[in-house]
Amino acid sequence: MPLQAPDFARWWPPNVAKAQWDGCDREALKTAISAFVEQRFPVYIWGPTRTGKTCLAALICSRASVPRMIAADELLKQIMTARRNGEANCNLWDGGFVARSEWQILNWCQAASILCLDDVGTTELTQPQMQALLQIVNSRQGKPLIVTSNLKPERLREMVGQRIASRILGGQLIYVGAK
Repeated sequence: MPLQAPDFARWWPPNVAKAQWDGCDREALKTAISAFVEQRFPVYIWGPTRTGKTCLAALICSRASVPRMIAADELLKQIMTARRNGEANCNLWDGGFVARSEWQILNWCQAASILCLDDVGTTELTQPQMQALLQIVNSRQGKPLIVTSNLKPERLREMVGQRIASRILGGQLIYVGAK
């Protein structure tokens, strides 16, 4: 039985809501599914812009009971705001917002059946942001985690540091783009 395209409109940002199974790189999809079946986490999906990395991640997340997908820079911004102000307004993707403490944001990440950090490495991270990212990645050890990026693995090490990169790159690496 072929997989049905999920209805993302209820709980994903508009660009992700357009994700379709038939638009994904088939080899990347097979590799990702295999990684999840064999529990090779995290899954690092990388390649040039506009090649379907976020689409692939969203489709995988759609199969989970409690999926969480967020742009890494947005998540880190929320954590830094909550750390500074005691809480941050977090987008619910349905047009609403909810105030959350740093602990609640981190718990939101940890409680997900699948967490996807989209576009890691698009901006330089401060030391506190690196610490928060490390805390998130560490909390997902042994749990499904997808990280998408435009960065080659060696460049990711430069952007997020060896400690974080070694954890992110310790599972399945999937390249999406022109061969």
